[in-house]
Amino acid sequence: MRTHASRTSAGIIWCYAQTAHYPSNGICSNCGVETLNESDLRHMGKEGLDAAPSDGTYEHIDNTTGEVVTVPNGVQPGWDYAPGQTANELAIASRLNRLDNVHRPPLPCNTTTI
Repeated sequence: MRTHASRTSAGIIWCYAQTAHYPSNGICSNCGVETLNESDLRHMGKEGLDAAPSDGTYEHIDNTTGEVVTVPNGVQPGWDYAPGQTANELAIASRLNRLDNVHRPPLPCNTTTI
């Protein structure tokens, strides 16, 4: 089993690419996500955010579909799936589509001259 020790106690900002792999589906993993402020980081002995680990990738073949995916070392396949994300994206898309279909009256023209 590949280790994910390089991510232990890491203060990584959420928008980094590595954080697309949410620590929720790892087998025998007790990883989690905490919201930290600057004071919390200083209390942990850190002066700022850590860089996302860059320890390479490996190819994983899905036994069911045969799909080959590239996974960061230290991350188990499936960590890039957030339950509910697809439903949330579909709900947002349907609302956006509904707004596109709403009749919008033309904007009034400004007829005053200066």
